[in-house]
Amino acid sequence: MYKQFTAGEIIVVDVEDDPERPGEKQLGFKAVEGFQPPAAIELAGVGDGGSATTPDSDPE
Repeated sequence: MYKQFTAGEIIVVDVEDDPERPGEKQLGFKAVEGFQPPAAIELAGVGDGGSATTPDSDPE
């Protein structure tokens, strides 16, 4: 498995019949596309000149 898969892929491991040894099982590995982060995420308080941690002006 060395360098057969790339970053971001989810590796699914399953048991399947072994074609070389009838009646035996072997592990099978399959890659599926994993988590894809959004292109851009704007965090609270970024770009508006304010602070994301500013407390309320009228605490109750």
